Amino acid sequence: MQRKNNSFGKIPKLKKPKINTKIKNVNPKRKTKKKFQISKKPSLVSKQKPTIQKKKTWNNTSKNKSSTNTKIIQEKILELKRQQKSLLEKIRNNLKKIQDSSISLSGLEHLSEKSVSAIQKKRSKEAASCQQLMKKISLISDEISRWELKYKKSLDII
Repeated sequence: MQRKNNSFGKIPKLKKPKINTKIKNVNPKRKTKKKFQISKKPSLVSKQKPTIQKKKTWNNTSKNKSSTNTKIIQEKILELKRQQKSLLEKIRNNLKKIQDSSISLSGLEHLSEKSVSAIQKKRSKEAASCQQLMKKISLISDEISRWELKYKKSLDII
C-alpha cells in the first residue's frame, strides 16, 4: 500500500513500539511519609491534593471582629433579660402566697396564738425571699445597662 503525500509533500513515518528487553531486579521504592503529616484532622487536608487548607469558619462573610463582638453582646443581653423575667415570675408567686396568708388571718380571728404565729412566720419568710429576689433583679438590671452601653459603643465604632 502506498501512502498519500501530505499537503507538505512529506510521507509520515510510523513509530515502532519500544520493547524493554532489560529486566530490572530492583525492589520498588517505598513511599516515604511526609515530614508534617496531618492525621485525624480531615478538615485541614483536602482530598484531591495533600496540601494544608485553612480551617472553615462559620462566618466567612463578616471579616470584622466588631460584628462578632456585637453578636456576643446581644446574646448576653438576651440571656440576662431571660433571667430577669424568671425572677419576676418567682416574685409574683411569692406575693400571691403572702396575699393568701393575709386573707386567712383576717377571716379566722378565733385561731390560737400558735397558728397565728406560724402563719406570720411563713409570711416573713416569703417577704424575705421576695426582698432577695428584688436585689438580684436590681443587680441584673445594672448589668444589662452596662452591656447595652457596650453594645451602643460597638455600633458607633462600626
